[in-house]
Amino acid sequence: MLVIAEREYEFVFDDARPSEKVWLRVGAPEEKDASKWVLPFEIIGPGQRRMERVFSAVDAVQSLQWGLQMIALELRSLQSSARGKLHFLDEESLGFDPLNIP
Repeated sequence: MLVIAEREYEFVFDDARPSEKVWLRVGAPEEKDASKWVLPFEIIGPGQRRMERVFSAVDAVQSLQWGLQMIALELRSLQSSARGKLHFLDEESLGFDPLNIP
């Protein structure tokens, strides 16, 4: 996977355990055939967790657009399964909030 973007989170557990780093790495869209593109990504942490996924779409732009939405869902799922919250820029946030454009 050719990494084109990376983000570091702090994972704060619901219990008294010390926080841990979590990394999100997003790969470049890859063309698999004339009508199938994939967006690879991985989430590393907390602990020994490592998730590698690809999201399929009809073109490179759609793979980025929908892939980022899928990443947000995976990060929310991680918070639930690992029992804690992800913090980005010292705030409880995934950094995938919708833009408020007038």
